[in-house]
Amino acid sequence: MTVTLEKTEWVGPSRRRVRWSSSESDPTFQVFVNGVLYAETKVNHITVGPADVVEVRDDSAAGQVADEGTAVLGWAQVSNAASYRVEQYVGGQWVRRATIPASPGKQQQWRTPVLEEGSAHQFRVTPIGTNGNAGTPATTPVTVVKHPAAPVVSYSFNDTTKKVTVSAA
Repeated sequence: MTVTLEKTEWVGPSRRRVRWSSSESDPTFQVFVNGVLYAETKVNHITVGPADVVEVRDDSAAGQVADEGTAVLGWAQVSNAASYRVEQYVGGQWVRRATIPASPGKQQQWRTPVLEEGSAHQFRVTPIGTNGNAGTPATTPVTVVKHPAAPVVSYSFNDTTKKVTVSAA
């Protein structure tokens, strides 16, 4: 039982539709947007903003991130931290993206929103103590490489030799 991402499409200048399917015959999906439960539904799509991270679970409860082009930030647990504030540097200021509850004894992590190819980003994680005070933030750069274009090739099939010839176009 798995959830499979289908083609994400832009439905406006700042909206995109994320679609998915399931190997279940009549699943109920749990849809999370930016780590928060958004809906429990039979519908297999959602329209979100360009930076929203969508995660979908079907009846099997196996999570599947329904976006490509994301990065996972990971960090070690800080003693006496109750939570972590994750921020992204956007337009000259730090914008809060998530607050992650501390999980003692576990590696902490957060998945970024969809990041465009060929883009560079800055994220920072600040531990928040049990007393509510902020600790020292850790900043990390994330660069998304631009994949090269697929090569242009031509091919031909020879009926006599039963061979395919592939060559650069």
